[in-house]
Amino acid sequence: MLDNATTLDLVRHGEIATPGLLCAGADEPLSVKGLAQMQLLKQGMKWDLIVSSPYTRCYDFASGLANHLKIQHIADDNWREIDFGSWTNVQRDTIWESDRQRLLQLWSQPLEFSAPGGERMTEFVSRVQAAFNQLLKVHQGKSILLLTHAGVIRAILASALDIDYKNTQKFSIQHAKINRLRAYPDGEFSLLNWACSASEFS
Repeated sequence: MLDNATTLDLVRHGEIATPGLLCAGADEPLSVKGLAQMQLLKQGMKWDLIVSSPYTRCYDFASGLANHLKIQHIADDNWREIDFGSWTNVQRDTIWESDRQRLLQLWSQPLEFSAPGGERMTEFVSRVQAAFNQLLKVHQGKSILLLTHAGVIRAILASALDIDYKNTQKFSIQHAKINRLRAYPDGEFSLLNWACSASEFS
């Protein structure tokens, strides 16, 4: 059974160059610290495939790592973070002062949330979960690194662990840490490791 199982390492990108943003834009790069965090993923890790968000903070490192490991890299728009509309590139403190109730809804009733001019949370979760199912179907039995965003990882957890999206907020999704899922051919999942560094696998 394990021969046909898929191992999926969910990794949130490293820290970004502009601190305090609720959600950074597509071109926001990693900070020096964030890049150093990501470099640690090179320590003895092996995958068959790297999949990433097309956003700069995910794509650039994923592409370079795939070249380093001589494996395929696929960037897919479905792995981007939820579209926060007019909140994109705005400081969290600024939003707290100007639109506190809506920001509180993001945490207390996330499936009812959408930012001004942005994507509805229900549509975002459906997008990610459909991409997740397709990834497992096409690449069954492989070891995959998915380099993406915190919200995407939460949507995957909700699907794999069969829990409400709101309850995924109980998981601390740290920058550049490996969160390992195993998907079995019968549709079951195991959460094998959480918030691990690459050195813990080598």
